[in-house]
Amino acid sequence: MENLKLGKILEKNKSLLYIIVGTLVILAVVFFLLSLYVHYSIVLAEYEVPVSFNISNVSGFDLTKESLKFGKIVPGSSGTRYISIENPYKKRVVVELNISENLMKFLSYEPLIIIDSGEKKRIGFSVVVPINATYSSYEGVLKIVVKKDMSKPEDS
Repeated sequence: MENLKLGKILEKNKSLLYIIVGTLVILAVVFFLLSLYVHYSIVLAEYEVPVSFNISNVSGFDLTKESLKFGKIVPGSSGTRYISIENPYKKRVVVELNISENLMKFLSYEPLIIIDSGEKKRIGFSVVVPINATYSSYEGVLKIVVKKDMSKPEDS
């Protein structure tokens, strides 16, 4: 009789044990994923660069160095500007480039760039204006986020 009671208690506790172990496994996975997110999102620097261009019936250049001003662009044509980004850190960095939503349909660029320590990269941004575009002015911001590159293990 006592063996039967003991068997029922063990059976009930076995179910509880499975629930506890399952919960701990789920929590461990969640904490692991959160640690990866934090580990891969170490932001070293952030910058904002003004971006602008006019769709016009005449072409015109704007050679300002502090911003990405493309000047006047005729429908059916394009313009390209460059920025240089240098990595002053001792480790490789990942540079994420994000442009304002209202400029996305016109601008072409590489959104993710990896730069080695001490390296300088020249990054091109091209505005391509469709032939059927209406005359208008466009302004926005290029957001540059420099993050520590966690894809390679650090050197000893």
